[in-house]
Order: sequence, then structure tokens, then C-alpha cells
Amino acid sequence: PSELGRGDGASARVVAVTSKAVRTKSASSADVEAGKDTRERILETARESFLRVGYAGTSTTAIGKSLGISAPALYWHFSSKESILFALIEERLADFVRMLDAVDVDDAEPVERLGGLVRTYVEAQLSLNHDAVGYASLAGEAQNEHILTPEHQQGLAETQHGIYER
Repeated sequence: PSELGRGDGASARVVAVTSKAVRTKSASSADVEAGKDTRERILETARESFLRVGYAGTSTTAIGKSLGISAPALYWHFSSKESILFALIEERLADFVRMLDAVDVDDAEPVERLGGLVRTYVEAQLSLNHDAVGYASLAGEAQNEHILTPEHQQGLAETQHGIYER
């Protein structure tokens, strides 16, 4: 039987196709962990390449080759290069939102609240890692060059809007 499926990291189900029937089996926890590890390796490699040579200068073939995996293996985890970029931007924004959530400014005066949020923003830029400017550039490129799908554009806009309304 051959293994077919669609990853995007959302499912631990694998479809096994035989010549006579289609059946579903649960992936083992080791398979799930290996998949998470591969997904994280893809993200890390893509992150480094996007920041080094840009989105346009990075190919999924190069990402897969540097990891020693095939294109189908990469596409098991991500449907496209765009979905990899969106996952990286989404991951960075989620880290920032977690930092904002840790700041207790709800009952503060407006000036204190603004100060707390600005402090958190600066700390986030300094602590998330050295490539904060690169991420800002990638996010801007993704939006301005219409790289992201309409659904991903909408998701990014909603997340940013939620951050701005804090």
C-alpha cells in the first residue's frame, strides 16, 4: 500500500490506499513526534533562508534539499511555500501576543498602560531573537506583494487588529 495524506500539521491520521480499499489508521505517537520534529526543522530552515536570501530567493526544493527530505515529504507538512511563510509569521505574532498577555495593564491609567505596552514591545523585539527586523520585513513583503492567500491575509489582519486594540 502507498501512503497518501495532507499534513499541514493538523492531523495525526494517515490514509492507506490499497488496490481494493481505502482504510484509515491512527499514526503512532512516535510518528506524530517525528512529524512535529520534521515540521519544526522545515520552519527553522525556511526561517533562516527567508531571512538570508528573502522569500523570492528561497525555493521549497532548496529547503527540502538542505534537510535531506523530498518535496512530497515537505508538502506533507505544508501545502506551499506561502503556507510556510504564514506559519512563521503566525508563530512570531503568537509569541508577541503571549508577551502582551503577561502584561497587567487593564486597570492602569492610560499613560501607564501605554508605557507597559511599549516596554513589552521593545522587550519582545530584543528577546524574541536577533532577526526581528527581518521578520518585520518578511511580514511587510508578504502583505505588500500579496504573497499570502486571501485567507492568510485576513487571518494576519485580524491578529494584528487584535494586537492594536489592546
